[in-house]
Amino acid sequence: MLLLELSDINLRLSRAGEVLYQQPGAAFVEHRQLTFGRDALDVVKLHPNQVHTQYWRSMDQSAVEPKGFGVSTQIDLVYRQLLQIQEQAKLTLADKVWFAVPSDLSDQQLGLLYGSSLKAGVQLGDFIDYGVLVGSTVDVDGPLAFIDIGLQRTVITRLVVDQDIRRESVSVDAQLGLLPLMNTWIRLVAENFLDISRFDPRKFAETEQQVFRQIFDFVQSDDEHRSIEAEYRSNKRQVEVSKSELIEVGVERFNSTLSYLNGCKHVVLMENGYRFPGFTTHLRQKGWQVHQRNLNVVHDFFDSYDMAETSTESSGRKFHTHLNRVRTGATKTEPVSSAADNKRTTHLLHEFVGRPIGQNLTVECGAGLARQACFELNFRGEELLLTPNGTTPLTVNGRTIETELVVHCGDLIKVSDQEYRLIKVH
Repeated sequence: MLLLELSDINLRLSRAGEVLYQQPGAAFVEHRQLTFGRDALDVVKLHPNQVHTQYWRSMDQSAVEPKGFGVSTQIDLVYRQLLQIQEQAKLTLADKVWFAVPSDLSDQQLGLLYGSSLKAGVQLGDFIDYGVLVGSTVDVDGPLAFIDIGLQRTVITRLVVDQDIRRESVSVDAQLGLLPLMNTWIRLVAENFLDISRFDPRKFAETEQQVFRQIFDFVQSDDEHRSIEAEYRSNKRQVEVSKSELIEVGVERFNSTLSYLNGCKHVVLMENGYRFPGFTTHLRQKGWQVHQRNLNVVHDFFDSYDMAETSTESSGRKFHTHLNRVRTGATKTEPVSSAADNKRTTHLLHEFVGRPIGQNLTVECGAGLARQACFELNFRGEELLLTPNGTTPLTVNGRTIETELVVHCGDLIKVSDQEYRLIKVH
């Protein structure tokens, strides 16, 4: 099965452990061009106002400034990178992709993500909590924490593990992230330059970007030492930096994340966590038991899980935050969900944007002074009622509706030339 991990430090699409797409969630927005991934990070110091690194975190309709190349909001960037994933992986309508999403995404964000995936031509299977998915591969009982280090922040998912694994709570630490740490490491390198040459590479965007690129490569390598060069006006300067120096200045940020782990002695990390210089060692020195997992281990669990048993209606998508564990010799199991949970509609999809219904939602149509309420959606117990305004022609699944009607997940509502679909994101 296809799995898309939406950890913005390394968005990764894979099938049976084979990587089909792998790039950071970063975008360089120009007037006539849009660049994603590592290429965008490679100009982040040269064009700080045009390189965006938080759209997978915010995942909303707030403005992108300056606008460019068909992009005006944060969710536009999400859609555009999903489109790049679809194109580079050559996904077809038959390819169903499961989204492993950060634990702190809201219902509204999931609705926007669902709409963006449809618009990009990515056929969504279901949403699964990334922490729950990775934690399911660890054979422990009791509290377990998944630490997902991202570009700008770290998500800590606290899990309860017994016969099942379920998400208990979620915390977000803005102190630990690749880009905040990169700034700390650039400052360290700049101080080394100043010690030997009184040259500060941060003074010029060109040389600061040179240092950024080299440190980025260094922290992902197995090297213990690296020469960092800065060239300005044909004058080259060079300093030596070690992993131990990077670790020393990063410990304060590591400790910030550790403060969220009280009472939880088992920690599980994916590559973006345990490949951070010194992070695993620091955890173990502080008394935590660290379980390291990679893509193949996750796929061994994911591909053996009977997802067909947990599928919902074609127009509804479930957010799995509770799974049965697969132990050695265990048979395939399925998530626990109630019948009502499977049926309840949560969002109204319109032009690839999912709006949360909550207990009620009023939908307006028209433009300018002619804009008016077209219909209302209200929950009465478990039933969802659609009430037309009585003046605007409205159909549900092709049938004209003039009075109150019970509607269901998957129903198609049409008002003039506008289409609305009832969906479930849970």
